[in-house]
Amino acid sequence: MDVRRDQAIPSVAEAILKALPLPALLLGERGEVLGANRLWQRMGGQAEPPEPGVLEPAVRRALQQGEPVLLEQPRVQITPLEAPGLAVAVFAEAPQPLSWPGERYARAERAAGAFAYAWELPEGRLRYSPNLPQVTGYDPEELPPGPEGWYALVHPDDLGPARERLEARGPFALEYRLRHKDGRYRWLLDRGEVQRGAEGQALRVVGYCLDVSAAKEAQQFLERTRRQVIQVLDSVGDAFFVLDTAWRFTYLNRAAERLLGRKCPQLIGKNLWEEFPHLRQTAIYQNFLWARDSGGSVAFEALYMPLRRWFEVRAYPDPQGLAAYFHDIHDRKEAEEALRISEERYRELSESQKRFVNDAAHELRAPLTAIQGNLDLLVEFPQMPEQDRAEALRETHREARRLSRLVNDMLALARGDAGRTVHKRWVRLEEVVASAWAKARSLARGHRLELAPVPPLEVHADPDRLEQLLLILLDNALKYTPPPGRVRLEVEAGQEVRFRLTDEGIGIAPEDLPHVFERFWRADPARSRDADGTGLGLSIARWIVQQHGGSIAVESELGRGTTVVVHLPVA
Repeated sequence: MDVRRDQAIPSVAEAILKALPLPALLLGERGEVLGANRLWQRMGGQAEPPEPGVLEPAVRRALQQGEPVLLEQPRVQITPLEAPGLAVAVFAEAPQPLSWPGERYARAERAAGAFAYAWELPEGRLRYSPNLPQVTGYDPEELPPGPEGWYALVHPDDLGPARERLEARGPFALEYRLRHKDGRYRWLLDRGEVQRGAEGQALRVVGYCLDVSAAKEAQQFLERTRRQVIQVLDSVGDAFFVLDTAWRFTYLNRAAERLLGRKCPQLIGKNLWEEFPHLRQTAIYQNFLWARDSGGSVAFEALYMPLRRWFEVRAYPDPQGLAAYFHDIHDRKEAEEALRISEERYRELSESQKRFVNDAAHELRAPLTAIQGNLDLLVEFPQMPEQDRAEALRETHREARRLSRLVNDMLALARGDAGRTVHKRWVRLEEVVASAWAKARSLARGHRLELAPVPPLEVHADPDRLEQLLLILLDNALKYTPPPGRVRLEVEAGQEVRFRLTDEGIGIAPEDLPHVFERFWRADPARSRDADGTGLGLSIARWIVQQHGGSIAVESELGRGTTVVVHLPVA
């Protein structure tokens, strides 16, 4: 603005202007410039007076109050004069016209993808540094006039924040999209400051805009990648969560929510050990601490008791904390345990089979030796006395029958070991008991046999095997009970069937009771041979009971007799 020379300046005011040691202006009541001192004039075109609107409110206040008013922007003191409607503005330093730095700054702008700007709001004048075209594609003269022209280039979704910067008090920083001349939107980081007048009105906006499109695209790419990673992690069946250096949750996927029994928002920012204190007593706590302290990853297996499931756990530490991965291996652990049990069972069966073969060879040798010996005598001595011949034949017949029973019993056990099962059907219990009892009577030699009344009942069982079970037990009782000892069978029926067989035989010593169901086991081998036994009867009996889902137990007292109790389900 040109200094007005069309008014006469009072001599007093002119004298004051000349005497002032700083640049000064004589102002009218509307803030218009009426004159300037030599210090101001010596700056020639280098100094530009402020617009009237900048100083008018301060001039009016100074004239009304009759006291100086100090402004910070620009830094000036306005002092009212005695002459009506006049004031002197004394500047700490003369206002400088807007000018952009030299080539060095211009190169920096081009390298950074930035440009500076200044908006003179009262005039609606916009000024830009030379790098504007590189960033926006527009030359200054191509931009629509005034701030509204600039706002017309702003993306509609970002227009609100862009306009609100004029409400800023002090420095501001915001990001928005601006339409480039090529039609595409570019992201700008706008940093600046709003300069205000004495009444707080916005007078000037100065700042710079930096093209941050590449950074925004990278940020958006990272955000898309993060969402994709989260989507993948949420879709996997293994639990995964991340902890910071204070053991606080920063992320957990859906499988981790199921594992821990909490939703992600409930755990974010919470301490793992405080939320799940029981983990301090597990291998998880020890290994997580080791991973954090050593800085090395760790892998281990742990039983997570709240779910009672086995997991393979991996922990990966980094400077920001620790990532944990839980893979459910419970089915594998169960399979391994089943395999271990199966292998132990196989070893037991293998050892049992070896013993069985050895015992079978031993048991078969005795009757075969007796048969062969008697036949050798008959062949070698054809003229032996008739009584000796008859005795040899009787012993051969007896040993042959024993050998036949032994082979049949061994075959029965072998079929059981091979997985042969019983053939169940509905049968009358009293008929099976009556058939077995009738056959047992033919084995008695002066014994007292007692059969308690048998309740009429249908049971789901294999009738042949059930009769075989009763015959084995009755046969054993008769063999080891000297006549006229008593053998009594009681049958009770309810939720299950109970057989109770009691004898007054020789009994079994306490130390021998645990072995009575073992194959070829005899408390007194010599007496057993005299009793014409094979040593396999109770083993077969136990197999029959087990095939029917029942149980068998033996109680005995040496010299007083034995009681066998069998429990079988009705169906």
